Amino acid sequence: MSVSKIVADWPTRRQEAGAAMITSLILLLVMTMLAVTTMRNATLEERMATNAALKYRTFQAAESAVAEALDATEDYEAKEENTTPTPITVSSPEEAIETEASIRALGSPGDPTCRPALGRSMDGDDECGPNDAHLAEITVGAELISDNKPVADSEIVVGVAYKN
Repeated sequence: MSVSKIVADWPTRRQEAGAAMITSLILLLVMTMLAVTTMRNATLEERMATNAALKYRTFQAAESAVAEALDATEDYEAKEENTTPTPITVSSPEEAIETEASIRALGSPGDPTCRPALGRSMDGDDECGPNDAHLAEITVGAELISDNKPVADSEIVVGVAYKN
């Protein structure tokens, strides 16, 4: 094959003019799709971080309410027949967070229906706690409200063994 034949088969400038534009448009489309995907991921990560922060706020409010509920239950008298939750008044640390607490008698160690809260022993020695103690379960819930909708919530259940 001669050089003149190879040169004659080369595309002319007029034939190449559209190829550069098509290549540029394909490259621009790929870059746009990459940018959109990156922005979606960033938005999703921001939402996840916000949800984690809100969940942390409600958990801290519930922890605060647990301490307050423990103080409020000093005069609580567990009755084995009183297994329905009794409300406890607790205050909310923030206006947007609603907290509620309740205490429920679980029985005493001599009671065959006695079961430890959260499925394990209160003091680690026996199945239901100290022999002369009564067992109770304190449940505290916290809910963050925004625009009249719940945004995040936390619940903590604490087992308590105490003597009358």
